[in-house]
Parts: sequence; structure tokens; C-alpha cells
Amino acid sequence: MKAYRAAAYLRLSREEEGKSESSSIAGQRELLRSFAAEHPDIVIAKEYSDDGYSGASFDRPAFRQMMDDAAEGLIDCILVKDLSRLGRNYIEAGRYIERVFPLMGIRFIAVNDSYDSLTEGEADQLLVPFKNLINDAYSRDISLKIRSHLQVKRRKGECLSPYAVYGYLKDPQDRHKLVVDSYAAEVVRLIYRLRISGMSCNGIARKLDSLGILPPLSYKKQSGSSYNSGFRPSANPLWSKVAVERILKDETYTGTLVQGKFRKPSHRIAGCVMLDKKDWIRVPGAHEAIISQDEFDLVQSLMERATLTPRGKETADPFSGFIRCGRCGSSMTRINSGTEKYTYYRCQSRRSGKGCGLRNLREEVLLSSFRSSLGELSSLLREAQETLGSEGIASSCDEVRKSSLRSLDKEIERLKDIKAGLIQDLKDGVVTREEFMELSGRFSGRISDAQRKRDTFEAAGSNTGAFSAWLGEVRRLNGSEAID
Repeated sequence: MKAYRAAAYLRLSREEEGKSESSSIAGQRELLRSFAAEHPDIVIAKEYSDDGYSGASFDRPAFRQMMDDAAEGLIDCILVKDLSRLGRNYIEAGRYIERVFPLMGIRFIAVNDSYDSLTEGEADQLLVPFKNLINDAYSRDISLKIRSHLQVKRRKGECLSPYAVYGYLKDPQDRHKLVVDSYAAEVVRLIYRLRISGMSCNGIARKLDSLGILPPLSYKKQSGSSYNSGFRPSANPLWSKVAVERILKDETYTGTLVQGKFRKPSHRIAGCVMLDKKDWIRVPGAHEAIISQDEFDLVQSLMERATLTPRGKETADPFSGFIRCGRCGSSMTRINSGTEKYTYYRCQSRRSGKGCGLRNLREEVLLSSFRSSLGELSSLLREAQETLGSEGIASSCDEVRKSSLRSLDKEIERLKDIKAGLIQDLKDGVVTREEFMELSGRFSGRISDAQRKRDTFEAAGSNTGAFSAWLGEVRRLNGSEAID
């Protein structure tokens, strides 16, 4: 009688822990050893255990090791408690049972399902696929229930991440809440102040290093956190541009908890896909804010600008990213003339030889024009405020905004009607397919532009307090030498 060198394979997912003693790793081990003891032709040569791994995927460390050992001829029999221990993906489970194991000469036994590939009958050929299908359905059901439960928690503002973002700590009284880490929060505020002052992300990183401030990962390690990013820590940890950008773009610092950015496409797939931002779950006021919403919005607008920091300076030029060519719309680059010791702006398209006819713009001309425009704006606002008051001006601006929204809505509907009419023109042969594609693309672009303008007006809203603050800032700039 042939003696089989058997592998005792044990698996338990996190969802199944504590449900049944017999389903535990210890319960499975005892069952398989008892079965082997009752069958003299089976000797357990090695035990493989995947504790805490889902059966929906076969990418498990102990399972992979077992298959490698089987390929090397170290085992020729696999014992499991039941078919669900092998896996709950009925397609992959069926492939292993019906093709892989027979080709490798491996005897497969599922004890509680009374299945033995050595004595498989016609009934087993019908029953095993059905049981695998039931196991797969169970895994899918559990996955949906867990996903739904987590979605409810996220919408309630409970932080499900095992670690808090830099600047916060997990509340000792409630692990689903964030509390401010006073030291790290001050560093976050400093980063935002430096960015608003015009310093680049690289410059901020170097500034933090010069102050001896530890980067997030090193700070967490020093604070006793078990957080592990997967990156090997350096002997001399430094801040990076990426770390600074991540902090500057994180909405968490405004008190808004943002979760649900990723989702598994299927319970059978281990990886996740990133969702569109509109599908993320945002809960404002879920925790104390470190940065005000106005500061955060201002930084986001600065991040979108293509700013360059002049050599030897810490902050960018005030006009960096704002100056555009009046003829072709290209950005303009600030250039210092070393010989004549003056500064001017040059159109990027002209600089690259694309033929823009705009001459260089001297910086003193730009500053003079800016001061003149700022003075005129300040005078107009002063006159308007004397006549209407701050609230009256804000109300008038709101009426203009609403009127603009109505006009844009009409324009969007008109463009959509024209685009829809192109389809009928194509059917009637009025336009060719090439003309249809060109015109359709052109009108789609115009619709998108109009929609973006509408979104900008919609987001602006009516905010008397913000208007008053803006008015005060215009007056301050007009009466100071901040632009010099």
C-alpha cells in the first residue's frame, strides 16, 4: 500500500474568527491529524497555515509555499477540513481540483465534504462544483455586508484608518476619532504659512530640515507609533517635496474627514482601484481643524500655479504663474538681465521660436500698470461703498452672479441643442462623419468651458464677510509698498 506524504493545509479568514471552535486553526489541525491517524496510508509530512487570509484569493503565502513543495515532490497529498478551506473562488478552486492537482499527481482530500480525488465518483463530479459555487456565493455575501457596514461608518464620520494623518492622533477614548497633535499641528500650520508666503515645496522641505524638524515617518517612530510605510528609514531622515505636497493637499486639516478613495472591483481581486473624487466620502466637521478653509483654498490655488523660485531666493516672485501674453495667451517668464541690471518678462512661445510678436515687458512697466489699476479699483470700491455700503455691494455682486448663471445655463442648453442636431444632420447626410466628429468635438469643448465658468460662479456664492475682507486687503495693498 502506497504511503502518501500529506500536507495539512489550514486557513481561517478574519471574518470567520471566533465563530466556531471547530473552524479555528486549532480545530482544523486536530481534525486533520485525527483523520490521518485513522488512515495508515497517509502521513502528515508538513503543515501549512494561512491565518487571517480570505479564501476569495489564492495569493496566500502558505498556499504558495505548499504548491512549491508539491512541485519539488516533497508532498503528494493535500488535506483540508472542507472545500471552503482550499478557497472560495469557485473558478480557481475548480481549476486546482480538476486540473492542477491531477497533473501534479497530488491526491486531494476534503474531510468534512467526504471528497477524495483517489476514489472520486460521478456524484462527486456534480457535487463538488456546486459546493464550490456555494462557497463563492458565501464569500461574496460576506464581502458585500462588510463593505456596506464600512460605508455606514464612514458616512457617520468614523475614521477607519489604522493610523492618524500627520498632525493628528487617534483619540485614546475612541479609536475612530482624531484629536490634534499639538506639536505636529504647529508644523502643519508653519508649512501652510510658508507656502502662502510664496515659498516652494522644495524650499519648505529644506527650511524644515534646517529647523531640525523630523519628517512625518521619523516623528511617528520617535513618538512610539508602530506605523510602517514600507520604506526603509534613512540614518539622516529629511523632508521631501512629496511629503510637503501631500500635507498641503490633504483636506483632513480643514476638519473634513475624507475616506472611501479606493474600492475593490470584486471580492475575488486583492487589489483596489481609485474612485473619482466626486465619489469620495467627505464628512465636514468630523474633527478639530488645524487649517481654515480659506487658507486651504488659497494654497490649492497657489499649487495650481506654475511658479518658479528665483535662484538665491526663498520665495517666488509675486506675479509668478499669473502673467500671460496678451497676444497668444502663453505664460511669460521672468528674466533678470545681468548686464543692464533690469528685469523683464518674455512670452514663452516667442522664447521657443514660435513667432509671437510681443516684445519683452519691463518689470517696472508691469508694476506701474498694476499700481495704477489697483488704485482705480480701490477708488471705485470706496465710491461704491459710500453709496451702497459693504452689504449693498455684496448684494449687487450676487445679482450679477445670478444673472451670469442664468446666461450660462441658456448658453449650455443652446450648445447642447446644436450638438444634438448634428446627429440628425449626420443621418440626413448634411455633414460627413469627419465633419460631424470635428464639430461635435468643438461644441463639446465649448460646453465644457461654459460649464467650468458656471461652476466657478456657483462656487463663489454670496459672502459678505469674505467680500469685506477682500475690500480691506485691496485698500491695504493700495496704501502700502508691498509690491515694490
